[in-house]
Amino acid sequence: MESLQQQKTSRLPFELPVGLNANVSWDPADNGFWIDVPRGRLFYAPDFFGHHYSDRSLDYLLANDTLDWRTANWRDYEHEALESVRFRHIAWQHQQVFIYGQYRYQPRYTAWHGEAGAEYGYSGIRLKPRPWNACLDSIRQRLQAVSGTRFNAVLLNWYRDGRDAMGWHADNEPELGPRPSIASVSFGAERDFHLRSNDKRWKISLPLGHGSVLLMQGAMQHHWQHALPKRLRVTELRLNLTFRTVLEPGPDH
Repeated sequence: MESLQQQKTSRLPFELPVGLNANVSWDPADNGFWIDVPRGRLFYAPDFFGHHYSDRSLDYLLANDTLDWRTANWRDYEHEALESVRFRHIAWQHQQVFIYGQYRYQPRYTAWHGEAGAEYGYSGIRLKPRPWNACLDSIRQRLQAVSGTRFNAVLLNWYRDGRDAMGWHADNEPELGPRPSIASVSFGAERDFHLRSNDKRWKISLPLGHGSVLLMQGAMQHHWQHALPKRLRVTELRLNLTFRTVLEPGPDH
């Protein structure tokens, strides 16, 4: 008979759609769930990184010589103003992307770090990686162990509060290959993350809290989309790090 602690940790903390025909298994070694869905596979670990490690990661990723990241109004530092903040470890930027026929500032701050040559492009921008640092490499090593994938780059997204969001999309750019493995780590405020099949038959909503990990594998990026909707009640910031493997660009890239 399961103990109360076993029941708490080994039961999926969100509902899957009726009729999805998903296969769920608990992995005690990595403290998470493997979830096989049609044309894709997920690994979901709500407490993958402990609170102490997660708190220290936030401190490191937002460390700067200008402001107290906990009390600053980060909406005062939009656009070029963010460049005046002397961040110590992460090259945070507020970039414009080409969407709906025009350039617009993204509703979040971003950074791109990784190995030399791991360039990545989306929505009219081209990202050249800044080097790994101790925190990013430590996280990468943990994720490579559970995913069985070697990651060479990471996209960091900084959601200042619940007004910042991410629309429906898939990480299916050619340089990620036909079956990309994407490992997502969240620090800070809990936000609900949505997945839906391309035919819109299935939709999954799951919470991503402080120290959680979500791994998307298989053909997931070619048959499912994902999004982070606005949540105006959320006033705290959230960092999300998506580790990925960028393949060698082609000759016409």
